Amino acid sequence: MVLGLSERIVANVQSYGVSDVPSLAEKVAALPTAGLTVNENHDVPAEQLLALQPDLVVSTWPGGFDRSSGFATREELAAAGANTLVNPANCAGGGAAATAEQKRRYETVGIEGSFDFLRLLGKVFHVEAKAENVVAAQEHRLAQVAAVLRGKKPVHGLVVSPGPGTDGTPAAWTGGIVDEVLRRAGVENAFAGRQREASGMISAEQLAAAEVEILVIFADSSVEVEALATKTFATFPQWAASKANRYVVVRDGLYFGPTNAAAVEKVARIAHPDSF
Repeated sequence: MVLGLSERIVANVQSYGVSDVPSLAEKVAALPTAGLTVNENHDVPAEQLLALQPDLVVSTWPGGFDRSSGFATREELAAAGANTLVNPANCAGGGAAATAEQKRRYETVGIEGSFDFLRLLGKVFHVEAKAENVVAAQEHRLAQVAAVLRGKKPVHGLVVSPGPGTDGTPAAWTGGIVDEVLRRAGVENAFAGRQREASGMISAEQLAAAEVEILVIFADSSVEVEALATKTFATFPQWAASKANRYVVVRDGLYFGPTNAAAVEKVARIAHPDSF
């Protein structure tokens, strides 16, 4: 939507439900779905997708073209006349044939992965100037935050979403873009530097030992944010964040996309309230 391509979209089934830019969530909700339904693997079955006869299919990761999950493969779509596209930053996510460079990029790329993808979409749809303007606006917002925080000592933080268990242990997020969003907001991730695949694999013991001055809740529309914060703080009462009930909610700004700067601003304002 930020590139003005809504009218070019035949169908969309990717919806986070909320956004760090509220108007963006509304625009996504208004996109056509063409009556598509997702299967148990949360994406469009092959027969439905092929029946649409699209010119281009965009998936957030290579697994969106996995035959074993019931999806149309890139080869099947090519045979039907459709091009396919995956964000280059995610090519190694579930991609068995990923190159060493793709794997390296998958583990290390941050916000620049969002900018690269916006530029790529601009090239594909011949709106290069619009893409550059969007990227420039995001870079300007990030620079403004950096200027405000210059000389400030980072606080220690943690990014969590609901965990799979019932013991109160949340899933912690780390690596790449997660670490960079926090860093640009003046926050050091308690588990910075770990691979993206470590997300959700951090134990309760490791969480208990972490220094957490601010909790960042990474949540879509299905998450009861206040309940998650209360449960997490009760599970780890020793954290400084728990004692101060200090948390901030981030929606889609930790994914590759156009809302990273908005997430940085949200986190920075809670992490360094005296600076804004």
